[in-house]
Order: sequence, then C-alpha cells, then structure tokens
Amino acid sequence: MFKEVYGERVAEWEEPFEAISSQHFFMGGVRIDQECRTTIEGLFAVGEVTGGMHGANRLSGVAFTEIFVLGPVAGRTAASFAGREGFVSPDAAQVNEEIGRLDNLFRQGSGARPFELKAAVQDVMWEKLGPVRDGEGIEAAISAFERIEREQATGMTVGSSDTTYNRDRMEAIELPLMVRTAQLVAHAALLRTESRGSQFRTDFPERNDKEWLRNIVMKKDEHGRVGMRIEKTVEAA
Repeated sequence: MFKEVYGERVAEWEEPFEAISSQHFFMGGVRIDQECRTTIEGLFAVGEVTGGMHGANRLSGVAFTEIFVLGPVAGRTAASFAGREGFVSPDAAQVNEEIGRLDNLFRQGSGARPFELKAAVQDVMWEKLGPVRDGEGIEAAISAFERIEREQATGMTVGSSDTTYNRDRMEAIELPLMVRTAQLVAHAALLRTESRGSQFRTDFPERNDKEWLRNIVMKKDEHGRVGMRIEKTVEAA
C-alpha cells in the first residue's frame, strides 16, 4: 500500500511521508447480545453496524475479525429464529405508507439534488466532528444538520425519473438516514464532556472515568422522538 500511494522509497523507509488523522469510524451502533439479537424481535445485526465491540476506539483491520467471528453466529441465530417462525404477511398500511414516503423523496422540483446535500453533510462532519472537536463546533454541526434536514424535507429534488440504476434515487433514500446518523453522533459527542478513545474535545481534554465510564444509549419512543440516556457506570475489570 505504501508503495502504491507514496512510492518505492517510502515503502523501503528511505524517505519520510506525511500522514494525518482522519475520522472514518464511530464506535456507536445497534446494541446486540451474544447471539447477535437486537432489541427488536426478528432483527439481527453484525459487523460495523453494531456498537460496543471496540469500546472507545478500534484498530484498523479488526472489522474482518469481527465479521469472521460474529458472522456465523448471526447466521445461526437468524436461521434458528426463522425455523421457528411462520410466514408473516406484510401490513398493507405500512407498505402503502412506505410507498408514499419514497414517492415524496423522488419528486422533481427546483431544490438541491441529493448528492449536494450529502456533500454538505460530509463537509460538516469533516470540519466539526473529526477526531479533534469542541462544544462550539459540535453545536454548529447540529444546527447545520437541522438546516440540511429542513432543506431535504421541503426542497430536495431528484433529477431523473429512471427506475433502473437511478443513483439520484438511491442517494435520496440514503440522505435522511445519513443526516439522522450524523445528528446522533453529534448529540452524543456533545453530551460526553470528556476526551476518550477517538473523541478528543479541546474544551474537555482529560478522560473522566469517575463520571464517564458509561455508555450513551439512544432510543426512539412511541412518538418517533429519539431520546438519550446515560447508562450506569461500568465497573472496571
């Protein structure tokens, strides 16, 4: 890899090269048990979508180990569940509601294209929620995500109505999920008033085990609102 990117002299450690830190992974995700079950019956999760596996940080390459170890576990658990369950007919009202939601996303108008709004989210994440962050920047990020969410809800437009490999439609589906994930990351980062693992807050530069040896859990209530709670202190081994 070094040879391909920087050249043969760097690969042989004969020439210096420059590297910078980059935020490309967050340690949060869906909560699972030892058998890869989530808190929703019949829903299983494995890999980078799950949280807690790596603690406050992770090493490069461990995702492969995670998949090879937990992938078979998730498969066996899901197969066992499916073998016990009968066929469940889809709810017609829910299907029609989802069709309506997608039709609304796929509208054509004069607003920003999905790829433009995705780029805006990426810019905010890079500028305000990288490895080094602070409360003021995180609050600015939250405000930016709220503006993007409003623009997406009221003015986003899909430029093509093609139904075969329409990247605009794909990005229109991804964008609301991307914005929601960014908001969850930002709110959790703002709530955690310390530095730990991949989060370094310049306004709270020290690790605080007394108050923050804890997990932040986010869950949607019956009205669709996402709430946060701080779990009880984790006992150190």
